[in-house]
Amino acid sequence: MDLDDVVILTTPPGFRPFLFEAAVQAGKHVFMEKPVAVESPGVRRVLEAAKQARAKDLKVRVDGSSIPGLRTARSMTISASIMNSPTARS
Repeated sequence: MDLDDVVILTTPPGFRPFLFEAAVQAGKHVFMEKPVAVESPGVRRVLEAAKQARAKDLKVRVDGSSIPGLRTARSMTISASIMNSPTARS
């Protein structure tokens, strides 16, 4: 599995059902944090996309806290984004 084949969803949970669906349609393996959605239609959307992922033999992992280094990488990315923003350099 190449890194190009993996999507890590650490977005706000309201966006995860749509992004998960898009990743599965694109044939990507997915790491996704909990909660996977914030309302019933979103949960149903995730469950349907999970069925499609299974049919495509894609790997899906939920709960980012179990991925070593993910939280550190995310906080480093956020810090770098803040430090490199135009307002931080002003």
